[in-house]
Amino acid sequence: MIVRCDSEESVTEMHQALTTALAGRTDGVMAIHHNFPERPIYGLFDGVPRDLAARPERYLVHQFMLIEGIDDPRCTVLALYEPFTNTRMLVQQIGRLIRHPGPIGAAVSPAYVLAPEGRAIGDEWRSFLAFDAASKANGNKPLVRNDATILENLIAALPNLDYVMGRFRERPDLGDPGLHDDLRFPSAAVAFTIEPDLDLDDFQKAIREELSREDRYEALTGQTADGQCRYHISLRLTPSPFLSGSLFQAPSLEATIYAKKNKRLFFFDSAGLWINELEGIGPRVNAKTLRALCRMAPATASRS
Repeated sequence: MIVRCDSEESVTEMHQALTTALAGRTDGVMAIHHNFPERPIYGLFDGVPRDLAARPERYLVHQFMLIEGIDDPRCTVLALYEPFTNTRMLVQQIGRLIRHPGPIGAAVSPAYVLAPEGRAIGDEWRSFLAFDAASKANGNKPLVRNDATILENLIAALPNLDYVMGRFRERPDLGDPGLHDDLRFPSAAVAFTIEPDLDLDDFQKAIREELSREDRYEALTGQTADGQCRYHISLRLTPSPFLSGSLFQAPSLEATIYAKKNKRLFFFDSAGLWINELEGIGPRVNAKTLRALCRMAPATASRS
């Protein structure tokens, strides 16, 4: 059974609850989260064991780390203690249950999905099946794509010049090298531990793949002169929060920027891109070990 939780705290609590409930039995419980210690302690792992299929544990608790990359035919039950926030992750997670090494058409054990009442998980799964059928009818192509044509049409619909938010602004030309000078990024980042030999070219390719996987079209990319800091500007289409099932996409330009410094990678993505499981990325740097990037003014004391 794969048990899905939505936070490190929930993963820990679920591991403790199952361990207590199964006391005296041989089932075994494994909890996996990237913030756990590097060395396994009492069934807590910071990564998916390579010998997962050969291990004795029958209850696997996680947040994100068992969505992809595992192939264990024994996994036949999914318990969504805290369901996913998007259908794609749900489909990927169910995919862990229905992948089997036998030939197509061979009988396999039934797969079950358990979810809280009222979460309409069945409707989500059926919507994926409907999309899959429509894609097959469309020559195995998605019916809606986020691509260069959409971005070009959006820009073409803008006026050449307009007065917006206190300034006159021109319609952008994505082919103009000077547009890079107009970019502004926030002074914020998540710090990851990495090996000093992390290849940023390989990492940049991985980021592009992740952006594509998130249906974000890469509009611009660039880097500093030394190549140690790189960025991507991507188009993201977000459905209206006021429509529960109908399609109306609101466009936005999102920023992804990262810089490598010794054994640290500083990463920012305006849409919350998840990179914790990319190759070469270690645990997040503990906040207690970080020092302020901006020097604070010295404290002063006065006596009355």
